[in-house]
Amino acid sequence: MIELLKSKLLLLTYNIKKYSTSTTSNYVGKINVFNYWSENCGELKKMYSKGKVIVLLDEAPLVKIIKVNGAITPRLVRFDYNDIEKKLKEYGLRIENGNTVLLDVLPPTKMGYDYKPLIGVSIPLNQPEPMSGINFIELKKALAKDLGGQCISLIGCILTMTSQIERNYLAKFQSTIEWHKTYKLCPRCGGQLIKKLAKTSATCDNCLKTFYPTIHPVSMTIITDETNEYCLLVNHLDSVKGMFTVVSGYAIPGESLIDCARRGIAEEIGLECTNLLIINASQPWPIEESSLIIPFCGVVKMTSKMDIAFHKIECARWFSRKEILEAIKRTDNDPFLKNLPSLIAKDLEEDKNFDVESKLYYVPPPGTLASMLIRAWAEKPNGFLDKAN
Repeated sequence: MIELLKSKLLLLTYNIKKYSTSTTSNYVGKINVFNYWSENCGELKKMYSKGKVIVLLDEAPLVKIIKVNGAITPRLVRFDYNDIEKKLKEYGLRIENGNTVLLDVLPPTKMGYDYKPLIGVSIPLNQPEPMSGINFIELKKALAKDLGGQCISLIGCILTMTSQIERNYLAKFQSTIEWHKTYKLCPRCGGQLIKKLAKTSATCDNCLKTFYPTIHPVSMTIITDETNEYCLLVNHLDSVKGMFTVVSGYAIPGESLIDCARRGIAEEIGLECTNLLIINASQPWPIEESSLIIPFCGVVKMTSKMDIAFHKIECARWFSRKEILEAIKRTDNDPFLKNLPSLIAKDLEEDKNFDVESKLYYVPPPGTLASMLIRAWAEKPNGFLDKAN
């Protein structure tokens, strides 16, 4: 038995050396190193001091604001592990096993150099007592500045980041750390869950069952008419008035993704769509639930009568390409919808009976998959027509 364990250990040691010090950067090598560190907490811990770190302060990413092609966008600040550990200690804040996540493996910069871990560090901050007179927001802002950046809300970062890689890092970070904080005890027997340092899995210390971070599949469908000149969008009850998006829905056990998309359309707007096609794209989404969104396109006759689920949907309407292009332009100029109240007030001033609920003012911001679908249909109509037929 001892000899068998020794041989396995030698094999693992060979693999980590093979993929970290002697080969050029490659995807397979990176994945092998990630898997090795995910399973071997001690080896990952040894590499922490060589790693890079991104930080969440009270779930708000630490970023720097830069310009990319003339557009202002947040960019995650990457720290050397030893530097940020030292800086956090000055404030009585610590990097511990429980608040770190292995996000990625960074390839060697030169031949013969080691791979490095990209580590997410989540730092919770204790809010002062309400009667203390301490302005927590200003305190957090000062801390972020001293660390070398500024804090923007998680949703704000995801919606405005131009880097898909960094958006995915944030999605993985937030989803994994929430899973870690939520699942403390074994769902099967109530035993203690022992987490891997990478937070890639957890094993019960009693029944030995292993659990993994949960993902909720979501379908998202852009629906067009037969002429491909109109698109059906919805405004949800829990959304902002005037912002319309595509139909979506969570998958349930036992159904395929295309069945999920078809059911979502039937549930939300009461239409049957039988010619759905999957689109080669997807997006991890960490807000509220850890979701993976998979997009579809489909065609429905405009004359079909809708049966709207008014407990979910405020309004569902067909919009022309011109209307949607105008909404896209408005969204690009005002991604946080700051001008929405004045736009609504202006329309009501001109006509006090104006139907605000059915007016398309905005589409989802650029960082969302829904935005990509709507923009692709509006700006490249032939591509969607070909896919849907």
